[in-house]
Amino acid sequence: MSEGASYICVALAGEIDLYERERLDAVLDVTERPAVVILDLARTSYLDSSALGAFVSLRERLIDSAGSEVIFAGAGKQVARLFEICGFDQVFARFDSVDAALQHLRVDQGDVERRRLESNPPS
Repeated sequence: MSEGASYICVALAGEIDLYERERLDAVLDVTERPAVVILDLARTSYLDSSALGAFVSLRERLIDSAGSEVIFAGAGKQVARLFEICGFDQVFARFDSVDAALQHLRVDQGDVERRRLESNPPS
């Protein structure tokens, strides 16, 4: 990760579940304490409770240590519905796209560190 990145966007794709938890934790490992972590869910088809737990853990770590924010962007209908059922819509800010989130934050695309996790279906 670049030194002192203030904005990190993590693009998640496919099914993010228990099989991907270790890789998810690795991609969400944020040591520099950015101002905002954007979780781009536009290509995410499924999340299970282990993924939701990883998001909550990330939020707790960032808020406790630096007052940072975790926001979601691009969640499809199924994922958005899951967030509503779990109450995530009351805790996390959510935007229709990463561009909308960056516009709200008044951040240029070039100022954002990009990370990616594509799920590998279990064999």
